[in-house]
Amino acid sequence: KSEERKRKKKEKKKEKIKRKKLRQKKLKALDRKLNQTLVQSLESFKKSYKIVLLILFLGFIFATMLYTALLIVVVERELDNKFLRGLSGYLSLPAYISQDGLIDYYTYIDTKNILSSKFSQAEELDRAVKTQIVESIISNNLLLKYNIQISLKKLSLIEIKNILLEEIMHDQTINQVGLARINKIKDLIKKEDDFIKIANRYGDSQDKITLSLPDDLNDFPHLSELKDIEIGEVSGVINDNSGYYIYRCFDKREDNLYLSYVYVKGKTLNDYIKERVGQYKLWSLVD
Repeated sequence: KSEERKRKKKEKKKEKIKRKKLRQKKLKALDRKLNQTLVQSLESFKKSYKIVLLILFLGFIFATMLYTALLIVVVERELDNKFLRGLSGYLSLPAYISQDGLIDYYTYIDTKNILSSKFSQAEELDRAVKTQIVESIISNNLLLKYNIQISLKKLSLIEIKNILLEEIMHDQTINQVGLARINKIKDLIKKEDDFIKIANRYGDSQDKITLSLPDDLNDFPHLSELKDIEIGEVSGVINDNSGYYIYRCFDKREDNLYLSYVYVKGKTLNDYIKERVGQYKLWSLVD
């Protein structure tokens, strides 16, 4: 009986080993099958991926050719209708490429139509259109810089220009030189207490004026800031659209103010735009 138990035990052990080997064999077969399936799937995906890429590439080429043909037809024939103007709101039809982006074809057309009556020569008109468009871009960039939102405030063109005229005089970058000069003059006057000497030496111009109150209140732009000035007092820096002033009151009788002033020229809005127009890069698609 003891030998019989040993034999049965031995047979069970062999059967167990046999089943284990069979499981391992099945697992290996399954692993090989999975690997084959994965490889086949990857190969199929690569082929599909290449086909999709090819289709997308060909689609892109076709769309580019169609877009280029449309742009050429619009520019060559100067097409202008409601459909194309509406389309340009979704699909850019550029007339110029600038360092700030694309200039819409119908912006070019509208500008050209406005200026066409002022120029008889085509070349002169083209130059004027480019200059006008660049000036608009520069002005819009200034509006963004000074965070002026036209649409919210519903400002007129004159109001916008007046705001820019004022803002640019306080711009520490654009008017760095003028502001530095007038502030230096202000410090020297305070330090040396010799207004005429400092004004003659460091100012662009200096002079004397007599103002009558209230007669000159509307005619002289700085009078509201100077009406309470006392004899011997020196004003702060006051600017207009062309530069910077410092005033000194040397006499005051009844309703009359007797003032000396020193003036330093600043970079005006027109100066800045003219300078930037000369530097601005604009590539034409309509010439």
